[in-house]
Amino acid sequence: MPMATARGAAVASASSGLRRRAPRLDLPRGLVRAEIPGLNLTADVRDVSTGGFSIETFRPFAQGAIHQFRLKASSGWIGSARAKAAYCRWLNDGDGSVRFVSGWQFLFDTDLAAEPTNEQLVDVVTSLLDGQAPAAPTGSTD
Repeated sequence: MPMATARGAAVASASSGLRRRAPRLDLPRGLVRAEIPGLNLTADVRDVSTGGFSIETFRPFAQGAIHQFRLKASSGWIGSARAKAAYCRWLNDGDGSVRFVSGWQFLFDTDLAAEPTNEQLVDVVTSLLDGQAPAAPTGSTD
């Protein structure tokens, strides 16, 4: 199984001056998908941390936009989280395609006790990368 790599905690976003508070875990393409049901959009999750995640899409997102995500792992695990767009940038891979990478900060409402915590989401991804079957966090919709 492809291995993930961790990136440092104090990486600055070039466009916003924001600093990451937690290390990111780079994910192999297709391991975790993010759906935004209200937009009928599915995207690859590029990396995840206890504070958020980034996705690659064919459309841009406005900084500050808030969406509900369904996060689906290749193992079949499904979780949901609300997140706020921290940045969005054009991705230039030199192949002529128009793609964007956007970074999202997890937002959990205190009255939604069934929502998985940030740490539970990261635990699931980490166990997938280690080749283990993850335990579904509270609030999952298996």
